Amino acid sequence: MDKRLRELNAGSVGLDNNPFYKGLKFDDLKEYVKTAQSVKYNGGVADSAKLPKAKREMIDDMNLEQLKLFFESEHRRREDLETYALRTREKATMDELNALKVAKSKARETLDEHEAELGELMGQFRERKDIELKAKYEVDEINKTLRLIEKSKLSALENDKKRELQRLAAEREGINLRE
Repeated sequence: MDKRLRELNAGSVGLDNNPFYKGLKFDDLKEYVKTAQSVKYNGGVADSAKLPKAKREMIDDMNLEQLKLFFESEHRRREDLETYALRTREKATMDELNALKVAKSKARETLDEHEAELGELMGQFRERKDIELKAKYEVDEINKTLRLIEKSKLSALENDKKRELQRLAAEREGINLRE
């Protein structure tokens, strides 16, 4: 079929290469038949202005085999043109489909890149959050230890003051007894 299409594009197929049919088109044959029917039904009056004399004579000289060949050739040419148009549409559709596939692939790659970046950022966020939570825990522990130390210092000071008060109370009692 591709060979026939190339031949068709090169102009080497059909009746175009036969000098007897040179320039004859299917529409010319239709016009000839229409004129012949007009002559038949209008009492012999022909409208010859629509079809040139050379083409009329060309068709007059054709036998049935030549007419059959002409119709077959025109039919094949029409089928070839329809096939060519269909292949052109198919190729355009395939090109469009391929372009859509490429665009989809690029979009998928971009999405994968964004997801990878997001995953990396989420990992960094978790690391920072863990570090901050660990630092907060350490600060809380330090504050708790400091409070305990201060509490123990205060209790030690209170104990020292109590002992001092007891010693002073004992001295005072001793002084009161001596008096």
